[in-house]
Amino acid sequence: MFHLLFITLLSTTIISSSHCAEPKEPKSTLSKLIKNKRLRSASSNHLTSTVIKAKINNIVTEHEFLTAVRNNNNQEIQFHLSNPCLNLNMQDGEGNTALHIATEKFYVPTILQLLTLYQVDPTIRNQKFFMAHQLAATLTANTEEKTQIKYALFRASTIQFTVVKECEQILLTKPQGITTKKEMEQAIQNIKKTITTTENSQQITLPKEARLENNEDILIQNKIFYTLNDLKKTTTQKNNCSIL
Repeated sequence: MFHLLFITLLSTTIISSSHCAEPKEPKSTLSKLIKNKRLRSASSNHLTSTVIKAKINNIVTEHEFLTAVRNNNNQEIQFHLSNPCLNLNMQDGEGNTALHIATEKFYVPTILQLLTLYQVDPTIRNQKFFMAHQLAATLTANTEEKTQIKYALFRASTIQFTVVKECEQILLTKPQGITTKKEMEQAIQNIKKTITTTENSQQITLPKEARLENNEDILIQNKIFYTLNDLKKTTTQKNNCSIL
């Protein structure tokens, strides 16, 4: 009896529901949602395709730049260096950067130009665990020019190490980084003092030709800004990572 009553009630509910007029607005809204979802999906696919193409173009450009350095094609090198988006620290299959390649080939003008660019990191190691100045030390001919280049590369590596260490210390006490000219001047002095101490401890006296003279302060300043921004980005990314 109970089962019969339940079936009767259920049938009545279904019949009454089937006679209800379907609301037009929800159907229209649903159509809009479906349409918008399709548009977003198409837009997302387009963006993904654009990003992939951009990454492929960057890889091709970086490969062409390394090839230009390897072939000592100055015209091509200057063309690529005019690209502000070029990654100057990209590495080939053996872990060599443009600076490694120029050093191994002993292309002096290219070495010196790369050392004046604040984005270039001379402390990067290749797959043989060599930094550029260590690679220079393996060159067989012991000419005066090679000695000067080796010292210039060594000083560039020392500057890079010291700048990174100084920037890490700055961010520990002042997360916003350097905000005044006085703070920048103090940071530069600290770095140069540390560099001198490092060179003295290793009993290295750099010849005048191995220094960038007046331009060195500008290089250090630019490296400080670049490194601070890089470290702050890394810190932000770490803070935004959620541990699952």
